[in-house]
Amino acid sequence: MTLLSPEVLIIGAGPVGLTLAAELLRYGVPCRVVEKRAEPATSSRALGTHARTQEVFMAMGVFDEIRAHAQPVHRFDMYERGERLGSFDLPLESFGTPATSSLFIGQATTERILREHVLSLGGSIEDGVELVSFTQHPESVSVTLQDAQGQEQHLSVSWLV
Repeated sequence: MTLLSPEVLIIGAGPVGLTLAAELLRYGVPCRVVEKRAEPATSSRALGTHARTQEVFMAMGVFDEIRAHAQPVHRFDMYERGERLGSFDLPLESFGTPATSSLFIGQATTERILREHVLSLGGSIEDGVELVSFTQHPESVSVTLQDAQGQEQHLSVSWLV
């Protein structure tokens, strides 16, 4: 089956794919997000959000929600088998950023907040859809996707990310 295609097809609904989708939608660029997993993540592969990422979240309008679910971190202490190896401070004020600290927040929580933001902007996220193949052409990319039921979709997009 061949579908009407968005300008940008984003493969992966992790923090990067969702952030890209939100920013494209914010600027009026049609996009489609597909994610191989059948449902959103419930565990985290990352726990930290640093200054530049927080600045991006501020510009996107999701920072307050992120901060509400995060723990500020001003210092790291490192241990091995109960023995303290050392520590270091995270003095962000010297970097000229509006972020006041690094934040500990699970990736699954960050993804949930970003998913909600993409949906609020009129976007959609298709779980259980996998990229099977693609072929790059001078002006487009031909893509084959497959859903969880094995149905294939063929489309042509301007950009594949």
